[in-house]
Amino acid sequence: MGVLHNFANAFKRNRALWRTDVAIIGFFLLMMVAFAFFGKYFPGRDEVETWTSQFGGGGPFVVMAIIIAETVIAPIPGGVVVIALGILYGVWPGILYAWVGNMIGSTLAFWISRKFGRPIVGRLVKKEQLSLYDAFLGRNELMMWLVYLLPAFPVDVASFAIGLSTISFRRFLKIISIGFLSTGLILTTYGQKLLEVSEGVRLIYLAVAMFAVIIAVTLPKFIVTKRSQ
Repeated sequence: MGVLHNFANAFKRNRALWRTDVAIIGFFLLMMVAFAFFGKYFPGRDEVETWTSQFGGGGPFVVMAIIIAETVIAPIPGGVVVIALGILYGVWPGILYAWVGNMIGSTLAFWISRKFGRPIVGRLVKKEQLSLYDAFLGRNELMMWLVYLLPAFPVDVASFAIGLSTISFRRFLKIISIGFLSTGLILTTYGQKLLEVSEGVRLIYLAVAMFAVIIAVTLPKFIVTKRSQ
């Protein structure tokens, strides 16, 4: 009952959370409908490999550059790019490209935040998100591990928020180097399987992704609400 009560309070204090979760559900439902009607046109592994071969050896560098830019500028969800790596290159070497791109991008975000402080970070990240992750992460290293080990949280925001904290760079580097192996493995595997499984199973995969995103959106606000009581 206590957990349900805290979740209820989180939604009461953050009415926008309702709208966000409904929007997430609506987005994934549209994707499920699209997959249900057009899934038969989804390309297979051979078709994708033929397509990616056209980019030659420069393709992975382009994708890594996108991941780095996404982490620092944050225009698109980073998980989408890593899933795309799984589709394009498979788990290996997709996980390597994802790890390198995320390591460089998160390190840059950390040092921008550490060197220039909140005024600059406030121009790169929404202040509401930054404040939320300031409160969510705090000095709790367990929460930091959680954010990087599970592929549902906005690691770009987290890296900027941690850069504003007192955590050492060495400890941060340890967390992200291990964490991005975990998220990279999960997301590239997800992307590869999305390409290979049947149309019906793809709908299940989309449902799993939907619940993961909803949890990632709700959990930080739930934790912050609980701490404030």
